[in-house]
Amino acid sequence: MSDSREAVSPQIAEVFEPKNGKVKSYCTVGSSGSKIQLLEIINVFTAKEGLEWNAVILSPSSVCPIEEAKAALGDRKGVFITSEFIPAQAVNALADVVVCHGGQLRQSVSEAVPR
Repeated sequence: MSDSREAVSPQIAEVFEPKNGKVKSYCTVGSSGSKIQLLEIINVFTAKEGLEWNAVILSPSSVCPIEEAKAALGDRKGVFITSEFIPAQAVNALADVVVCHGGQLRQSVSEAVPR
């Protein structure tokens, strides 16, 4: 587990801090997703039970401009949205829940399964 924390950015490591007691989610729709799907995922973390969870959300620029994704999130602490590369295998190992597209490449659904 410590290797995974070292492989991610400080922002991701903070969201996935193991001692904060919150469910940790990694969400990505990949290039096969739509802006509507991504914004719905973001909405989960701005209301009701979603406020009790932390998340890292990948917002590919081909799906939704990062500014729009961040505006949808608002000033929500505990959620990090980025359009930059995320080392999926390391983040998957830190997350309690992974919501992702069903791609066939190496860093898709098969990488979310714990080893």
